[in-house]
Amino acid sequence: ILRDPFYDVELDVQITKPKRVALTPEEIRKLIDLKFKEDQEHLARDRDVFVFMCCCGLYYKVVQILTEENLRQNENGYILEGDRIKTGVQFIIPIFKIKVGEELLIKYKSEGNRLLFPTITEPAFNRALKDIAALAGIEKNVTNKVARHTFTDLMISKGFPRQFVSKMLGHSKEQTTEIYYEMNAYHMAGGLSNFDDVVF
Repeated sequence: ILRDPFYDVELDVQITKPKRVALTPEEIRKLIDLKFKEDQEHLARDRDVFVFMCCCGLYYKVVQILTEENLRQNENGYILEGDRIKTGVQFIIPIFKIKVGEELLIKYKSEGNRLLFPTITEPAFNRALKDIAALAGIEKNVTNKVARHTFTDLMISKGFPRQFVSKMLGHSKEQTTEIYYEMNAYHMAGGLSNFDDVVF
C-alpha cells in the first residue's frame, strides 16, 4: 500500500457513559421489610448481605473475607477497616452511622463464625438478588455492584465530604470519587436536608 487509506478519515465516535444503578432509601426499606417463606431462607441471608453492602459500600469479594480483625469499636459503635483486594488501598467505614448496617453486623457476628457473613459465589449471589428484587417489586437491574453505588449516593446526599467518601470507598485518589459527585435529583434533595444519621 503506497498510501494510508485512512489518512483523511475522521472518526466521530460518541462515547456514552454507562448509567450507574443505585437504590433509593425507599427501595432499601422494601428489601428490609421483605418476608420470605420457609423454603426461601437462603434468600433472606443474601438479602441481609446485600443490605449490609448498601451500608458500607464494599465490593462483594471484600465482604466475603471480612473477619473480626476488620472490626474496630469505639464509644460510637463499629468501624470497618481493611484493604481493597484490587488495589491494596485502605478503607475506613463508620458502620455506626447507618443503624441497620450495624444491626446486621451484630446479628451475624453473634453466630460466632470466623467470617462475619455467610456468602455464596458471586454469580449465584447475583442470581439471588434478581429474585429478591422481583419479590420486593423493584424493577431495577440489581447486582452486587448496585450496593456500592447505593452507599455512595447515600453518603453524598447526606453531605459527607468527598475525602471521607473516597476513604470509605478505598479509592487511592480523590479524583476517582469525582464521577459519583455528578449532581442528580437524589443528591440535590438530600443536600437540602439535614446531616443526621442515615435511617431506612
